[in-house]
Amino acid sequence: MEVHHPHHPTHKKKWTEYLLEFFMLFLAVFLGFLVENYREHKVELERTEKHMHTMVENLKYDTTRYGANLRFNLITCKGLDSFRYYISEAIEGRIDANRLYYCYWKYGRISGNPVPNDAAMTQLKSSGLLRMVKGDSLVNQMGDYYGRIMGTLDIARTAIGKRKDQLYETYRLLFDLRGFDELEQRDTTYQTGSDAFVTLYYNDILHRNPALKLLNTDQHNLQQLYNDVATYELSMRSFNAYIRYCHQGADSLMKRITKEYKFE
Repeated sequence: MEVHHPHHPTHKKKWTEYLLEFFMLFLAVFLGFLVENYREHKVELERTEKHMHTMVENLKYDTTRYGANLRFNLITCKGLDSFRYYISEAIEGRIDANRLYYCYWKYGRISGNPVPNDAAMTQLKSSGLLRMVKGDSLVNQMGDYYGRIMGTLDIARTAIGKRKDQLYETYRLLFDLRGFDELEQRDTTYQTGSDAFVTLYYNDILHRNPALKLLNTDQHNLQQLYNDVATYELSMRSFNAYIRYCHQGADSLMKRITKEYKFE
């Protein structure tokens, strides 16, 4: 029978044995690295998809708000058109002060001002996951909407704010609030989904007896009021065009993400 004796303590390994041990150790470390890298990559993809789903929800909110504010502003534009008519009548000496007060308080102070929700895009950028979004084309479209398109809305919002401020300065020259003492006792909270309270409030102005008075009826001031209302109306119509533009951008991006990520 053949007997195998263990290597002598002074036995030296061959260089091939060292190479094999090194290779096995390297392979184990490398495979561990690949597994960990795959795991992290999978987690990042899942997080990215979650953010993209949130972005779709943000865009749904945006399109809803764009539509609601646009409808409000279109009604306001019609009201401003009526406001200009009654100012023209006043310039000709046919002053209906109650109607002038009504038109300013209902149409000259408030405009629909949509504020898009960019929370998901902000999270993608801050977490470094924007690089995980599918395709450069989609990334570019996201950047275009949340950068350039929303930026144009900010510019238009600033412009209409200036026109509104100018209208208010002229309003102060003509309108007297001393007849509004009883309004301090009213609840001025806007009721979401219903204009009943607001309509009742404005109707009270229309039916004031004795009629409200203007501080002055100077034709120059009335003409300035007409010009400011007309300029504000033009800015409002321009603002509405930007809202439509943003609505189209949000809708297009929402459909693109839904298709790319196969969201239902």
